[in-house]
Amino acid sequence: MERDARLFKVLSDLTRLKLMVILTVSGEACVCRLTEAMGLSESMVSRHLGVLRANGLVKARRQGTWMHYSVLTPQTGAMKHLSRYFVTELSNGSGMTQVFKKLSKSSCETGRRADD
Repeated sequence: MERDARLFKVLSDLTRLKLMVILTVSGEACVCRLTEAMGLSESMVSRHLGVLRANGLVKARRQGTWMHYSVLTPQTGAMKHLSRYFVTELSNGSGMTQVFKKLSKSSCETGRRADD
C-alpha cells in the first residue's frame, strides 16, 4: 500500500500527470518536444521527468544531444489500471487535445515545428 501511496503522490502534480499521459499515449518523446507541447521551460519539464524517473515510472535514453523518455512497463496493478485510464479517459480531455496537437507539430531534429 505504501508503494501505491507514493505513486499517487508523484502523480498528484498536474505537470507530472500530463507527462505520464503524453508518454503513455505517444510511446516516447524527447524533452524538447514535451517542452514545446506543454508550453513549459525545459528545466521544469526535465525536473518533473526526473521525479518520474526516480520513482520508477519512466526511463530515459540519450540520442545525440536529446534525451528521450518513455514509460516503463507497469510494475503494480495500480499502474496498469492507471495506464489504461490515461489512454481511454485523460488523453481525450482536460486540455490534452491541444497538447497532443502541439506535440505532433514539434520536431527536435530541425529545432523547428514540423509544419514550418
